[in-house]
Amino acid sequence: MTARVSDLPEALVRKRMAEMIVTCRQTNTKPSVLKLARQLGLSNTTFRRRFPDIAQELGALRSTPADPADGPTTHDRLIARNAKLRRRTRS
Repeated sequence: MTARVSDLPEALVRKRMAEMIVTCRQTNTKPSVLKLARQLGLSNTTFRRRFPDIAQELGALRSTPADPADGPTTHDRLIARNAKLRRRTRS
């Protein structure tokens, strides 16, 4: 279902944006203007032209670092493993 831009009230777009942000926080991903535009049946460019404030808000949310996951990251585990291997080969 493709929506016409003039048919989309800003309140609906903001509601969908809020839902997407909640989902992104639950999955530890970043929100995207393109993702929201696709959900609404709009192209990225059309969405950015029609809703520039919302696009800017999503851009700001996307540029903030994601919350770190609990425990060591994959990178931290790799560094620890490499350090352990170096200690073994020195002995």
